[in-house]
Amino acid sequence: MPRYRGHVFNWHDTRDLRVLDPAYVSTVDSGNLAGHLITIAQACREWGHSAVAENTVRQSLADTITLARQALESKPENAALGNMLDALAVATASQTTPLADLITNTAKSSTMALDLAGEGSDIAFWTNALHHSLQDHLADQAGPSDTILLETVETMARSLAYEMDFAFLLEPDKKLLSIGFSLATNRLDANCYDLLASEARLASLFAIAKGDVDTRHWFRLGRTATPIGAGSALISWSGSMFEYLMPSLVMRAPVGSVLEQTNRLVVAAQQTYGAAIGLPWGISESSYNARDLEMTYQYSNFGVPGLGLKRGLSENQVVAPYATGLAAMVDPVAAVQNYRRLAVLGAEGRFGFFEAVDFTSGRVPENEDHALVRSFMAHHQGMTIASIANTLQDGRLRDRFHAEPMIQGVELLLHERVPRAVAAAPPRAKDVVVGTAEISDTPTMRVFDAPATSAPTAHLLSNGQYGVMLTATGEGFSCWRDLAITRWRSEATQAALGSFIYIRDTTTGTLWSAGVQPIRADTPRHRTVFSEHQAAFIHQEPNFTTTTEVVVSAEDDAEARRVTLTNTGRRSREFDVTSYAEARAGRAIGRSGASGVFQDVRGHRLSARTWRDHRHPTTSFAPAIPRFGPPISPLSKAPKPDRSRSKPIGRNSSVAAIACKIL
Repeated sequence: MPRYRGHVFNWHDTRDLRVLDPAYVSTVDSGNLAGHLITIAQACREWGHSAVAENTVRQSLADTITLARQALESKPENAALGNMLDALAVATASQTTPLADLITNTAKSSTMALDLAGEGSDIAFWTNALHHSLQDHLADQAGPSDTILLETVETMARSLAYEMDFAFLLEPDKKLLSIGFSLATNRLDANCYDLLASEARLASLFAIAKGDVDTRHWFRLGRTATPIGAGSALISWSGSMFEYLMPSLVMRAPVGSVLEQTNRLVVAAQQTYGAAIGLPWGISESSYNARDLEMTYQYSNFGVPGLGLKRGLSENQVVAPYATGLAAMVDPVAAVQNYRRLAVLGAEGRFGFFEAVDFTSGRVPENEDHALVRSFMAHHQGMTIASIANTLQDGRLRDRFHAEPMIQGVELLLHERVPRAVAAAPPRAKDVVVGTAEISDTPTMRVFDAPATSAPTAHLLSNGQYGVMLTATGEGFSCWRDLAITRWRSEATQAALGSFIYIRDTTTGTLWSAGVQPIRADTPRHRTVFSEHQAAFIHQEPNFTTTTEVVVSAEDDAEARRVTLTNTGRRSREFDVTSYAEARAGRAIGRSGASGVFQDVRGHRLSARTWRDHRHPTTSFAPAIPRFGPPISPLSKAPKPDRSRSKPIGRNSSVAAIACKIL
């Protein structure tokens, strides 16, 4: 995987590990990765010097048997497998039974589960995991551990962490770590992490320990506190469990320190807030019940009002189960109870608890009080596993991280005590719970019955890469990223530029354009409708209607213009439909164009613009005319589209002059 100054880029294509645009280095994600790489390195060193205790192995086998028993359905045909699992549980708990004696029965249980439920079933998965876990342990006992492999992994993990350069991520004037670095713009993000109660404090500690950042940076982090009960807790940006507790997966919060008290009071505040609104507790950044055009859940940060500086925290009620997992490191008993409550709501799936439960009134189905966000995020599932492991094993991951000599050298920073007094302040207006504004699901639509005389307005259509701007009279331009595909120059008093469609009645010679521009003929007969997903231009005359719809593809970088001709008269009619656009393929909208495309409905043309500067790649676009169904009448030989602007328009003229050429 490519790196920049030792940092792995933030987004990659999971299919080929290609870096996704924009190439970005995230400070907080690099800090988290570095901290956990150090933890892995210390774990490899520990495993190389000490074998896993047999009691630990027996407990892990017992846990796997329990999961297999839960996955086994209560059916008569499953009784034999259930009895075998029960016998394995008893034998595993008995210290007098050698583990080697269990391997035959674990193999049989795996085979039976496969025959009963099939390869993709949960019971087959867990019995197979049981057998292979025992098999791997016995193999480790039979021979010496592969210390060379462990040393290789240890060296690799530590090297990856140490090679990350955090010095260039420091904003020199503020002495704070920037949010990240964009390779596309070659500059740091303008915003910085300026609070101690944030997920970036692990990156700060690691950067100080490594020597990339001065120690004084730690004391530049804000320590604004808010009273909670009889104590005080540090303020975060969004009041989420992620900000407060994620660093504690590997970082210690010594008893009596400001971080330890903050973590304890924040979990209590989350529980109190949940009880006050009658919901399970555990609010943190997560996906919520809203999807984009690709049906992907949207993601945002959520928190508890009063704990965060962000406005509007009370407007959303999204409970993330992984937040309960993080809180298990602080209050394990309450976490177990909250997990049970979430399970009753149906939040537990095959791979663990779902991403979130959305209780926000504007996003739940009719006659329901909540919506399940049925997805699993590997990051959140991993944090849940790590936090529960810390809870059950007395902070083993934290011990391994702090076993690194470099980290031991800066541990004193974590012992900062709680201030003796905190000035009480009334709640900010943004923290007072108020009724949320009603959100209408009615699609927004703008209708222009007289676009020729209406006030100038614009409509934008985009998929994030390809965009189209249109006015109510039909002018506009197309662009792709920062490239202008067609020419544009705003002209308030005459026909401007854009992609235009001309329709001519071959019998009467009557000519009009899809929109008011560029011909401006029969303006009272034109009508324009702008909606969220398209723009429609309608031309109405007796017994005949022309409707032109413009959309931008959500999947491809393309626009589509569909012309619908509706004849409600008694006689058949024949028309010529001609489209015109001037290719620009330049980086600045508003300058002179590069080439023109004059296109007849019976053909299409590929237009390309090659830059004079060899550093810029060739940019091409292809107008295409799809045909649906059999042709209505035979088409004559298709003429070649004209790339010369002077032929259809002429000198010192405008696109309206095409009307004369067509006639």
